Amino acid sequence: MRNIQKAEKIYRRVRDFVSILPLDILASLRVYLSTPSCIDSLRKRIKKGIGISCIECNNWKYSFWYGEKEFDELMRQVL
Repeated sequence: MRNIQKAEKIYRRVRDFVSILPLDILASLRVYLSTPSCIDSLRKRIKKGIGISCIECNNWKYSFWYGEKEFDELMRQVL
């Protein structure tokens, strides 16, 4: 059995989330994540580890389990 590395877990988790999003929610998320103030705010919360850092859009919620690397992967796949 192959040992799954952390980077692969992050990639798969983000990919699975993005693949199930409806197109209108994905479009809203793209707009939200293209705002510099939003990006800065999320990065600060993730770095400080205050509570659960997450993104909410309508009834969809995505929590960052793996910190800033997962946020970067989400940005890469969504944008």
